[in-house]
Amino acid sequence: MSRMTGPTYDIARATGVCAATGRALVPGEPIVVALAERAQEEGFDRIDFSIDAWLKGERGEHAGRVYAFWRTTQPEPNAPVKRFIDDDALLELFHQLGDDEGAASMGETAAERAGRIAFRFVLALILCRKRLLRHEGSPEGEMLVRERGAEPESAPLRVEDPGLDPVALARASERLRAVMRGDE
Repeated sequence: MSRMTGPTYDIARATGVCAATGRALVPGEPIVVALAERAQEEGFDRIDFSIDAWLKGERGEHAGRVYAFWRTTQPEPNAPVKRFIDDDALLELFHQLGDDEGAASMGETAAERAGRIAFRFVLALILCRKRLLRHEGSPEGEMLVRERGAEPESAPLRVEDPGLDPVALARASERLRAVMRGDE
């Protein structure tokens, strides 16, 4: 994830084919979409998997490079273009990025952790703007948020403040916009 310092990233559209099996994905079929770092250059690839292939752990050449993933359904070929990632998937991504134990168990480096923390912080800001998260306060070094509809007595979610300078904030924001657009 150390390559995540570039200013913009192009992410391809869906191919309609399972990356593990080569089988055409049927419209309406549940699938898993993965966002994986490119092996030899900056940026990300969108990779679609059938649910069966994903659950069997069939990642092929993409194993170890998956940055995030979410479940969705294969769209109809002539359906109007939807956003690359919906609100539920954005919330799921937010929670995945907050999994310090899972990242550490995968051998995350300090630079990768810094990129993940910055990405999650900017994502939290966007989710607050979309009113999917509610800002609850900003104690030293973190931001407290609560999901829309969460019980008032539930503990707020903690989002580490990476202390981004304006350039780093702009880069993290652009990466997130690229993920949300998915069609640059």
